[in-house]
Amino acid sequence: MLLDDIANQTGVKDDIHSGVYESCTVSGNLYAMGTNCDPLLLIYNKDAIEALGLANEVGGSWTFDEFCKLCRTIGQSGEDFAGAQLDFKYEPLFLSLLRVCSGREIKSWAIPERCSVEYVTRVRKDTGSSVVWYDKVRNVVLQELYDLGYAYTDGYNSILPAKDVFDGVNNVQSYGPAQTVMDALDSRMPVFYAALLSELYPYVYDMENTIQVSWDVAPFPLTSQKGTNSGTAVATDCFGIRANVADSSNALAAKTFVAFAWTEEGQTVLNSARGTLPALTTLDIDRFLQDVKVVDTTGKNFAACVPAKGQSVPASLSCYVPSKVSTYMRNEMKTMAGKAISVKSSIEDLLDRMETMATQNYWMRYYQE
Repeated sequence: MLLDDIANQTGVKDDIHSGVYESCTVSGNLYAMGTNCDPLLLIYNKDAIEALGLANEVGGSWTFDEFCKLCRTIGQSGEDFAGAQLDFKYEPLFLSLLRVCSGREIKSWAIPERCSVEYVTRVRKDTGSSVVWYDKVRNVVLQELYDLGYAYTDGYNSILPAKDVFDGVNNVQSYGPAQTVMDALDSRMPVFYAALLSELYPYVYDMENTIQVSWDVAPFPLTSQKGTNSGTAVATDCFGIRANVADSSNALAAKTFVAFAWTEEGQTVLNSARGTLPALTTLDIDRFLQDVKVVDTTGKNFAACVPAKGQSVPASLSCYVPSKVSTYMRNEMKTMAGKAISVKSSIEDLLDRMETMATQNYWMRYYQE
């Protein structure tokens, strides 16, 4: 059910991080109360960046293309470093790459009226002497997905996938590019890692206790438009109310509980217990950082990754996508990069196959029926 009236009653609507608020809306209507602020960010080897003289190139309102170029520079600097390693196993990262919002009304990567997933479309171009068909990205906000695929396959020591993307590729040794990437994973230290703030601990442990380097964090570059929608946070824990509760005897209890999620008391209780950051800008972030997965926050640049009020959301969950579709898409994405690197399939062919499979085999079967 719509929660706009309840949000207004709390009196703190303007104090909720904009990324959290937008991730809970569809077409401007609020359907959930986001209880936390989960920044998506890059943890990076600060020593390596400073040694290479690239400190001024990191962070800010950078574009994904600028990030890729920086990774190529790092990868070409010598045999010690790879630019970055991006891991698809974290669902919010996966969703961020699929859904980079170019406007507040865009909340779905599927068009329910057409039951179609938006990736690429075949375009006919008449040159006069011949007719040429080529792929054109239907939705420009999905260009980051293409950029990521090409970053994997263009310059093998620039951006490396996690090793599990090769799980669906047989005989990796038979394919030169794939083996080159695997060798780089074994021999080079990726300078950048993608992570959620609440999932930093394994990276922190590796960087500080195994590799013995200094590290810092920067916002994840999620947009191709400089300075646009460069927010780094989304609500990954939310409360909502089923529509059929509105006229039941439990309606008041449900509304009271959900409203509690956007009070300072509720935010403090919920986020302190879970080790997450609050969605309210009025609460002091420092008191919550100490509980985030027992990470030592001394001297760390976490504050730079908490979005300022007014920034846009980088990712949003859609109420249009059935779980069967999202599960299928997530599984396909984990192996897509490996297949592209091994030259078994092109990025365009893989995206086209994903569109066909998701639409025909899953959407029609599980959603419409």
